[in-house]
Amino acid sequence: MRVQPRNVEGFLKNPGDGIRCVLIYGSDQTLVSERAKTLTTSLGIPPGDPFRTDEFSCDQIMGDKAMLADAAAAQSLDQGSRLVRITDATDRITPVIADFLDTLPGAAMVILEAKELVRSRSSLVKLLEGNDAGASLACYDDSDRDREAVFSQMFREAGVQVDNDALDWLASTLDANRGISRREIEKLCLFAGPGERLTLEMVLEAAAEAGGAAMDSLIFSACGGDVAQLEKWLERAAMEDLSPVAMVRGLIGHFFKLLELHAATKGGLAVDAAMKSMRPPIFFKNVEPMKRQHRLWPEKSIKDQLTALAGLESELKSTGSPDRLLCERHFYQVAILARRRAQAR
Repeated sequence: MRVQPRNVEGFLKNPGDGIRCVLIYGSDQTLVSERAKTLTTSLGIPPGDPFRTDEFSCDQIMGDKAMLADAAAAQSLDQGSRLVRITDATDRITPVIADFLDTLPGAAMVILEAKELVRSRSSLVKLLEGNDAGASLACYDDSDRDREAVFSQMFREAGVQVDNDALDWLASTLDANRGISRREIEKLCLFAGPGERLTLEMVLEAAAEAGGAAMDSLIFSACGGDVAQLEKWLERAAMEDLSPVAMVRGLIGHFFKLLELHAATKGGLAVDAAMKSMRPPIFFKNVEPMKRQHRLWPEKSIKDQLTALAGLESELKSTGSPDRLLCERHFYQVAILARRRAQAR
């Protein structure tokens, strides 16, 4: 069975009596871990309980293929539910899981945690989706709407009120990886304090002070044609392990803003008025660079970039691709193109 995104929360609370093996996989490993813990708790097993949980790596299972069946058939001391957790699962383990699903020894639930698998090609995903006793659910980076919901809940739990425009800015700016973005929200909760209200101005101030404006600097240096500054910010992005996918998505978002600006000015608005009407609002330090880039990048070039970036994002998600190299190369191409345009004006 394939668990659809809209059904994930309900499934994790109650997977059903017939399900014996669940594959949780995807690019967002923080979310993979969170969902595995939620499912474990729903089974009535405290996460990490050594008396009711057996944990193996994929290599351990492949080294002794009877290990899974033996662990699944074992009884817990208190006769309660048992769990077998297998980490770093790959397609190599598919024959072992197939044997398990054919025989279903014991009564333990098996949870497989894996990194990103290509659903259309993965034998493990196909096996779990096609078996009545199996299920698979994918964990990908949150969308803006998902992040808004997660952030709102975190602010509520911390007793912090947050303005809508501040929430919009955070959802569209922070890294799509749930683990990274949650750490940033936790910092903002501490920055504001319980019972306080968080405005967009406070968020921008905190982001600038904490170096959270690194993504903006990276994008503005590329689209403005400042190759020297771009090199500096790319080095910082690598040191901070900024996700190449997040960098590309940031660039996509920036080009969409430039496209929105073109649409507004074509509709009769002056550039300054169009800038003020944009939501989330442009950070005041980026207003002049944004106006300059509006002149540098015509609509056709922006649309060409969006097409190229969509292809690049898909390529970065392919297992084994040199993601940082591909990402940096495209940023340099954008900067060189912008510099040539600026020199030709």
